[in-house]
Amino acid sequence: MKPKKLTQLRESKYFRAGVGGFFLRGASLGLMILGSILLARVLGPAQLGLYSFALALVAIAGLPVQMGIPTLVLRETARFESSRSWARVRGVWTWASRRIIFASAVVIPVIGLAAWVLKEALPPGGLPPVFVSLALIPLIALALLRGAALGGLHRPVLGQLPESLVRPGGFVLVLAVAAIVGAPLSATCAMGLQVAATALAFAVGATILLRAAPAEIKNAPEDVSCRHEWNRAVWPLAMIAGMQIVLQSLDILMLGIWRTAEEVGLYKIAASAASLTVVGLTIVNLVIVPSFARLHSGGDIASLGRMAATGAAWALGTALPVAALLVLAGPLILSLLYGESFRLAYEPMVILIVGQVVNAFYGSCVSLLNMSGHERTTLRGLTIATVINVGLNAVLIPSYGVSGAAIATLVSTVVWNVLLGRSVRRLLGVACTPLGLITGGGK
Repeated sequence: MKPKKLTQLRESKYFRAGVGGFFLRGASLGLMILGSILLARVLGPAQLGLYSFALALVAIAGLPVQMGIPTLVLRETARFESSRSWARVRGVWTWASRRIIFASAVVIPVIGLAAWVLKEALPPGGLPPVFVSLALIPLIALALLRGAALGGLHRPVLGQLPESLVRPGGFVLVLAVAAIVGAPLSATCAMGLQVAATALAFAVGATILLRAAPAEIKNAPEDVSCRHEWNRAVWPLAMIAGMQIVLQSLDILMLGIWRTAEEVGLYKIAASAASLTVVGLTIVNLVIVPSFARLHSGGDIASLGRMAATGAAWALGTALPVAALLVLAGPLILSLLYGESFRLAYEPMVILIVGQVVNAFYGSCVSLLNMSGHERTTLRGLTIATVINVGLNAVLIPSYGVSGAAIATLVSTVVWNVLLGRSVRRLLGVACTPLGLITGGGK
């Protein structure tokens, strides 16, 4: 086959993978939105608040278990697969699985005991859903690990399928049945259904990996000689992932501790509705981020800048109409989709939308830094934003409730975007905002 035709074939393969990932992500977003609507309808504000509090707690509690391992497995699998080091591929999978299982065996009892001892600090009725949610810690970590392994084998769509489609799809199906028959659900029951859906997704992912893995990996011995290198490499990745999860979850935890479960439920819906503003950014990242590392390593900074600026322009262009619709018709949309009691989520939703528009304006600044080897810069910016978020939550939530939490999130979102956007200009010489189109992608 001629080189030109071979290149075209490869590009066609990547194009098909991109298209498949695009539609999979779109289906996943649709299921997540439908799931939040059904949860609000079936549970109501108070029980939804307890459910959301338990999910936020388990997201933070799972940090020592995940430890950036899925990202490391994705990178190392791709590296060893390209050199056909099958023993090391199996080795990194085994090392990661054992580490997750061991960490889960330590973290789950510790978090369970801490929740029991500090149960008076939890929202009333919050202990049972917290206990049930602990089962998600190893299930989510292992599911992400399986997806990363498939991604490293150049099967990204298959890798995303269980978590993006099977898990939310199964959960939505059960919730829809409950809503149709009018069965009352508590936060604890809903969490149990979430655990079952996650376990199903993990089983599907494990089956897919078993069938998709090359025979050479299955027959190879386990080579874990790089485990010391993996242990060192995982820390910065873990810190970045941890800061992002803390920024997403800490406001809900602090609301649950200092305010009521109803307010947690309102804030959860406000955040879910506001996140619709950055659906375009999510899709843009799916399409362009894989090219960042290639363009940077090839020294094509001009193309890198144009791609980043174009992506930010698309993200902002899709964010503004959605933001305008939600701001202008927010109370009606909230009452129609989630129920009349969720109209009170309008004010925090508007505040959060402002932060999401800023997020869209700065585009893929985090991925630009991470893909160009500046992970520590990303970590520093996210750490500063997290400290500000915690401080503002502590000051504002006791007096202003959900609006105070939304303001804290808005300020911290603006801070990390501005800091990382400036770092992109300083370190890479490009603009990650739509303004880069005026300067041809440069700063």
